[in-house]
Order: sequence, then structure tokens, then C-alpha cells
Amino acid sequence: MSALTARTPTRSAGATDADLLFDAPGPKGRRRILIGSVLVTLIILALAAAA
Repeated sequence: MSALTARTPTRSAGATDADLLFDAPGPKGRRRILIGSVLVTLIILALAAAA
């Protein structure tokens, strides 16, 4: 096979389009998601308690 031949990417059995488009978040991204989730949960609980 020549080095100039185009190769089509192969998909694993469980791969979806989202898996191919988006990388998993790194440590900073996971931390931001966790902090955001906690803050939103606290805000929702505070609003529910105030109602």
C-alpha cells in the first residue's frame, strides 16, 4: 500500500458520531463540569427552599 493512498477511518463496534466528534474532557474540564453541576444543584435547592 502506497503512503499516498487515502485510508478511510475505521470505527469500533461501539463508536458513535459523538464519539468521533468530541473528545472526552480532561482533568480541568471534568473539574469545571463538577463545580458547575454542584453550583446549579445548590441554586435549584435554594430556589426550592425559598418558594
